Amino acid sequence: MKFTVMPWPDVPQALQTGVITGLDHTAIVCNITKKFNIAKNFTQLDYAQGLFIHLMNKRWFDKLPADLQKVLITAIEEESASTRELTRKQHDTQVAKAKEAGVSFYMLSDAEKQQLVDMIAPVYKTWGEKIGMDYFKKVQASLGN
Repeated sequence: MKFTVMPWPDVPQALQTGVITGLDHTAIVCNITKKFNIAKNFTQLDYAQGLFIHLMNKRWFDKLPADLQKVLITAIEEESASTRELTRKQHDTQVAKAKEAGVSFYMLSDAEKQQLVDMIAPVYKTWGEKIGMDYFKKVQASLGN
């Protein structure tokens, strides 16, 4: 694959003229932004859906009383869970609308998925070394992969 970075408004024309032949985006974004009006095929990889990262100052957090720390963490966990569920529903709705409009959805075989896993292994190794393998493995465990 050859990747091309381009301004988002240029994508529809690039798809129509064959300058690019595919997108790396979620089904939600492709349908809402009308990319499926042009691109009628979608390979569902399910690797990205919306990543929520909550950043806070550790020193500030550590200074909070334990009960407020618990309230804050609980609120973040509950809101994140709610947002994930809403995103799943939005995904299902947008995929159904796209299918009704004639978009074909494809799934990779187990062998094709394994090929992608094997191909990414060197990238994981490089980034694990850059950020620290312990932290890298913690992130992988948290994300379920």
